[in-house]
Amino acid sequence: MKWGRKQQPAIQMPPAAWYPDPHNASQLRYWDGAAWTEHYAPAGPPATGTDVQVHEPTAAAAVEQSPPIAARSQAGRRQRGQPAQPTLEQLVATSRLEPPRHPLDEQVEIAGETHHVKDIKRVFQQFGMPISDAGCTLEEVECILAPEPWNPYDPNAVAVVIGPHHVGYLPADLAVDYAHRLARLAAKGVLTTGVARLWARNEAGMVRARVTILIPESHQF
Repeated sequence: MKWGRKQQPAIQMPPAAWYPDPHNASQLRYWDGAAWTEHYAPAGPPATGTDVQVHEPTAAAAVEQSPPIAARSQAGRRQRGQPAQPTLEQLVATSRLEPPRHPLDEQVEIAGETHHVKDIKRVFQQFGMPISDAGCTLEEVECILAPEPWNPYDPNAVAVVIGPHHVGYLPADLAVDYAHRLARLAAKGVLTTGVARLWARNEAGMVRARVTILIPESHQF
């Protein structure tokens, strides 16, 4: 099922520059415009670009050309006219969805459904299916893989979205293989899709849910 959306310009990812490392506040990490790289630098403000000691010689030149430490905050980027980090909703709403890349050989039970029960309930409502005590299932529902390289807990996070509803994430060990590849696509305004199966049951007023998806293997991207 294709979800209708207003045609809007593709969202612009944050520009290539040095930003705070989401895993270590004492250092900076280089964002290449689509995903985090393995280049690091100290977080202290340098006097000149050449004063910064970094792991890779090519990264030193990037420090010299990058904005000062004020680039850490979204407010600082907005003040310089640079785009703020997008939200997941903005990324999905402004991206083109490509058809699934067959074969869909990777079957995955997604993570974090318990934190996204409200959105899962909204998916069932969208399809006009009440969640019963006996349990109910939605089959062959289009799902979207949306990379979240700005996620403060995991720069490799890949959200699973159905329509406008965020229902969970790829498991962290699997997301490592997909994140950078999907971020490259997202930087071009494209998100990939797969097929989802949703199950939910009402247990004394508490909804239990499980979402399983079929997606292409990571090497297809």
